Amino acid sequence: MGNISLILPTYNERDNIEALIHRIFSALGDAEVIVVDDDSPDRTWQAAQALCNRYPQLKVFRRTHERGLRSAIQAGIDQAEGMFVGWMDCDLSMPPEVFLDMARSSATADLVVGSRYIHGGSDERSFLRRFSSRIINGLGHFLLKTRTRDLTSGFILCRHSLLDQIPLRGNYGEYCIALIFTAERAGWSVLEVPYRFDERKIGQSKTFEGLYSFLFLGATYVRMILTLFREKIVK
Repeated sequence: MGNISLILPTYNERDNIEALIHRIFSALGDAEVIVVDDDSPDRTWQAAQALCNRYPQLKVFRRTHERGLRSAIQAGIDQAEGMFVGWMDCDLSMPPEVFLDMARSSATADLVVGSRYIHGGSDERSFLRRFSSRIINGLGHFLLKTRTRDLTSGFILCRHSLLDQIPLRGNYGEYCIALIFTAERAGWSVLEVPYRFDERKIGQSKTFEGLYSFLFLGATYVRMILTLFREKIVK
């Protein structure tokens, strides 16, 4: 798996990052792993750095002047050396072993999406989070006419050269909707691979820190869908 770079955007994931890194290298061997940490108060970056001697392919970047999921992923893309670049959540809700199936699919696809919403996939979070995710994905699929079912996955493996052609848009997880929509419109081959999405066991969700943040982030997803829909109509 030496042709794959995996980006781990982190903020306050000290209790999860070591186990995640061990699982990634156990599954993927010599993949390049890039931790991009937004200067976590719990020093996630420090816990990751402690593993660099054990895993020479591990790189850790601590950002002190910028924060945000989308920009952290983009920073990792800019540093990645692999032919394929992937990323995932770092709260152990996504099984890194699924990257093996995604890597196999990358032989015939430009963009591979870990999917909760195709046969074999599932979402095991709370009812409210499952329901809101279904509503947002249903709205996106209806308005944007995408073939991809899981537009907010955030579990991605993509050909590096193509990411240079499509800059990520947005501030949080809405970037994923724009990436998948733009990829399909550009004629990229996009495949979904099923996985089970579990509720995090340790730490605080960045999406559901409270009702206000939950509604605010949901609104950003809807705004992105409407923006892309307008662009689709104009073109």
